[in-house]
Amino acid sequence: AAGLSMGASLAAKGIFHARLPDDPSRFFIENLGYTFGFIIVIMARQQLFTENTVTAVLPIMHKPT
Repeated sequence: AAGLSMGASLAAKGIFHARLPDDPSRFFIENLGYTFGFIIVIMARQQLFTENTVTAVLPIMHKPT
């Protein structure tokens, strides 16, 4: 689910690129669209793939055999 939410980053960046006028500040505002997907993931409390692997490995790292 988090991967699908991360697709919002590409969509937001594309929308900003298409809709903003050609201005020097466009680059900075357009790149804020990239963070949009991360904000969705954080607000929805979704887990990314790296978080899932850390959760599975932590018990083994706590008491190695």
